[in-house]
Amino acid sequence: MDDGRRPGGDRLGVDLTSGQSAAHAALQLVLVDPSAALAAAEAVLARDVEPAERALALRAAGQACAETGRTTAAVGHLRAAVALSGRHGLVADETAGRISLSGALAARGRVAAGLRELDQAPSIGGRPTAQVVAQRGFLLARAGREREALECWRDALPGLRRLGDQRFEAILLLNRGAQLAERGELVAAERDLRRCAAVAEAAGLGQLVADAQNNLGYVAALAGDLPVAFAAFDAAQAVPGIAAAQLIATRLDRARVLLCARMASDATVEIERTLPLLEQSGRDLERADAELLLAEAALAAGEPELARRSAAAACVRMRAQRRTGWAALAGHLELRARFAAGERGAALATAARRDVARCERVGWRQAAVESRVLWATLLLEAGAPSRAAAVLDPACTATGRGPTGLRVVAWHAVALRAEALGDRAAALRAARAGLRLSRAQVAACGAEDLRAHAADHGSELAGIGLRLTLDRGDAAGVLRWSEAHRATALLLPPVRPPRDPATAADLAALRANSAALAERIAAGQDSRAAARNCDQLRAVITARLRRDPGGSAAVEELDLAALTTTVGGRALISFLRSQGRCHAVSLVAGRCRLRDLGAFADVLGLLETARFALLRTAGGRRGNWAQARRAALEHAVGGLDRLLCKAFPEVDGRDLVLVPTGDLFRMPWSLLPSWRGRSIVVAPSARTWLRAAAGPRRRRRGVLLAGGPDLSGATAEVAALRGLHPDATVLVGADATAAAVLRGLAGAELAHLACHGEFRDENPLFSSLDLADGPLVVHELSGLRRAPRTLVLSACDSARCAVRPGDELLGLTAALLATGTRTVVAAVSPVDDAATVELMIHLHRGLRAGVRAGQALADAAAATGVYGFVCLGAD
Repeated sequence: MDDGRRPGGDRLGVDLTSGQSAAHAALQLVLVDPSAALAAAEAVLARDVEPAERALALRAAGQACAETGRTTAAVGHLRAAVALSGRHGLVADETAGRISLSGALAARGRVAAGLRELDQAPSIGGRPTAQVVAQRGFLLARAGREREALECWRDALPGLRRLGDQRFEAILLLNRGAQLAERGELVAAERDLRRCAAVAEAAGLGQLVADAQNNLGYVAALAGDLPVAFAAFDAAQAVPGIAAAQLIATRLDRARVLLCARMASDATVEIERTLPLLEQSGRDLERADAELLLAEAALAAGEPELARRSAAAACVRMRAQRRTGWAALAGHLELRARFAAGERGAALATAARRDVARCERVGWRQAAVESRVLWATLLLEAGAPSRAAAVLDPACTATGRGPTGLRVVAWHAVALRAEALGDRAAALRAARAGLRLSRAQVAACGAEDLRAHAADHGSELAGIGLRLTLDRGDAAGVLRWSEAHRATALLLPPVRPPRDPATAADLAALRANSAALAERIAAGQDSRAAARNCDQLRAVITARLRRDPGGSAAVEELDLAALTTTVGGRALISFLRSQGRCHAVSLVAGRCRLRDLGAFADVLGLLETARFALLRTAGGRRGNWAQARRAALEHAVGGLDRLLCKAFPEVDGRDLVLVPTGDLFRMPWSLLPSWRGRSIVVAPSARTWLRAAAGPRRRRRGVLLAGGPDLSGATAEVAALRGLHPDATVLVGADATAAAVLRGLAGAELAHLACHGEFRDENPLFSSLDLADGPLVVHELSGLRRAPRTLVLSACDSARCAVRPGDELLGLTAALLATGTRTVVAAVSPVDDAATVELMIHLHRGLRAGVRAGQALADAAAATGVYGFVCLGAD
């Protein structure tokens, strides 16, 4: 659900008076500096002044309070201004006061009360003023009555221009642009918003220029250009003296765009940062908006019950505010949450039918299409395909224009309709078309985290292709469709913007602060301030990186013939998950075979048991406890061997290329008895393996050996390896700084890093390697122009990555593979430090002798009994 906007009509009234009195000056100051405007208005109110001057000062004070989020005080000042103007027959002042009061009431969620104030505004010649008509449009828009709002704005705009009222004209264009964006009319929306910025700039209304910039960012997000959106939000938020109301709106819009990118945890953080401002300001209307966004974030994070409760609460609040349109949107989200939680049946189908009618009535186009897809899915499950196709007919017209999210879900509707009609080929064509649109959005992003999360848009379309090919038992088709939406971000060329001195300085500051934080923690000292400094620096760096644009590079489809040729005498096995089942396709001697391996949960249960046992074994426990852990490990490994290895008798001792899915990326594959001793290469996708394996072998030179601090045996490990690589560049102790290691990595044939790593679940791009002067973070590795050909990471869990939908990977190893490193050897489980040193010596002997990395690792594991490492990429 990508709906949302930045309304502006509640934050300003209009000055219908003339003159340059002190009160008038205070009113003119509201948009420039609301705090100064309030002080100036209060100075006027402290004196004995004429009623007209006092009414103007009260209105200035009310607008200033509204602008700074003090809506209760704003309502009080504005009611007083209206009453005073009415008593003294100040018609223009009364009209302006009621306009401002209506906006303040709407900000508190009292839209109906605001409309009543406008009904009581004095008319001229029996007709309401253009400003009153425009303000009515603002309030109707807040209530979700978009058609009526657009009619009001159409009628008001010529009158505003005749009056030369640039302030109100800019506000109208701001709001109409946002409303048009909601309707998917992005070109018209951008035109209105750019005109708003021009009018506001000519009138010296800097805050309105910032508002227009903010809404242009939201339009960019709807068009799928997330970097432009984030750049616009940052520009809007950087306006000097930004008011509380605008800061709230900018943060909520940023959260909406993060949800467009499927970045639920980041969106939640942004919303939670905004909640204190909402509490302080009493802006109940935006509080309901925030609750709705939190519900959407919970749904995106896989917490449907929490999403359902939050959406229901937001719906109740919005109905109390008489915001029928927005209440419909909250009800739609509640419906989706019920479906995601597993609810099915006739009652839910009836609710979906009603939701379609509500969303279409109030103009929520994407929500209406989503509900049609949900309703049709329920009908298909109930065995009513013809009814499902009829339900989907109106949704199939939205594929050609409008926001990216709307068009993707419309292609989903087209595919589902074709499936309902039994036209499998048409369903697959529609799914491919939607995936192309999704991939274009991924390619437009430069930041790796945006790319990985944005790819989630195509998950449901890929699921349709997988389901249809699985149902037919089409092994080659399943392999192609599993690749259609797998690790797409890693197939795009890395974005390496020009070196930014500000980012370099912030990274250096982060490294220094991280080192200071570690020292304070080690010394048992208060580390909260240092931790806050680190978090702030990460936030600044992240915001800057997300503004980096991507490109329009196309992602190639899987070339099955080329894959068959390149696999040659090896065996490739690609694992996938569909409808709770674990499937796999093997490619051996040019033939694809499809296997159903059972419930995916069963595989994961055995994997978790094995990893837990490995953790305890690596901890060096002895006695009965150790025996119990070994028994548990043997049981889990035996079960995994039966499920994953013995299902493929055709591999017959061949070297293996394995493409895992989800948590199977954490599997220590060489631990499985049937595959011990043979070369195993693990790849994010068959396409990434093919590109690396079939690509040119670019010339590299030199070896880097580096050891970080606080890793037991790191210095001894590097010293032992130096005997095998006498000409290597060696960095240990104080010499192993981040800058020195980066220089050594650039263009190396082989690099070995013996240092601790930290994986950050909340932001994988700040996962890091610990070096002498602090952490070397993923972003710095991503900036390597010439990545090392082979990199060995010898610490525990160094291969750990976050796996997003579509098997998009985020973390150290993913960043290295994306920058061009061909082979990464790293640990997917805890390993014993002493045994690891022995494993590394065996590994490097093999590499030195010219043995491929996969086989060298297999030989080293067989010789040492250390099975927690994998060979990633291609060897």
